[in-house]
Amino acid sequence: DRESRQQYLNAQYRFDRGLTSAQVDLYRNDTRYREDPVDTPRHDRTDFDTTGLAARSSFALGAHHQLQLGGEIYEDGAEASRDGAPRPQYPDSERRITGLYLQDIWSWGPLSLVPGVRWDRYEAASNTGAARDIDADRTSLKLGVTWALGGGFSLRASAGEAFRAPNLVELFPVGQHFLGNEFRPNPDLRPDCARNVELGIDFRRQGWLRKGDCLQLRAS
Repeated sequence: DRESRQQYLNAQYRFDRGLTSAQVDLYRNDTRYREDPVDTPRHDRTDFDTTGLAARSSFALGAHHQLQLGGEIYEDGAEASRDGAPRPQYPDSERRITGLYLQDIWSWGPLSLVPGVRWDRYEAASNTGAARDIDADRTSLKLGVTWALGGGFSLRASAGEAFRAPNLVELFPVGQHFLGNEFRPNPDLRPDCARNVELGIDFRRQGWLRKGDCLQLRAS
């Protein structure tokens, strides 16, 4: 018998003036699970929460040059109990993620070049002392190219890197999962790092069927 409740709050401020724009988001997400097994006399409760701040801005540095930059910082927390006592399978722990990025857009006629760089850092800690504290960082690069062919068609190509920090449940669970199966914390778990290459063609046409509509097709 399971009940889940989720609350999400977001406050946003946006600024636009000419060729300059900025946006700031402050958000919080709370998720609560309560489980009452029908064949076992126990009551489990699991709480997750995330609080974060994200900001991004764009500046035109000329007719063919635009700079975009932004960042985000957020904190995750996890806590669980069984019949009111701590439940180590979902440990009392917390994580902080910080990310900063910079993207530059250059245009020469039908050609657009978009290089970018992003830096991420994460810190995680178990409040139960089940494992040592963790911190790591990584810099990721990106390069994109778009070529407008005319007639609404354009070609695009990009190569980039991605980074994902391990979450709290992947790092810090401990204790018996079921008989003969024991969770152990894994503070040496490395983050996921990916390299992506994408090729694509786009089509965009205004007023395809009537004035005011827009038809878009994308293949990747």
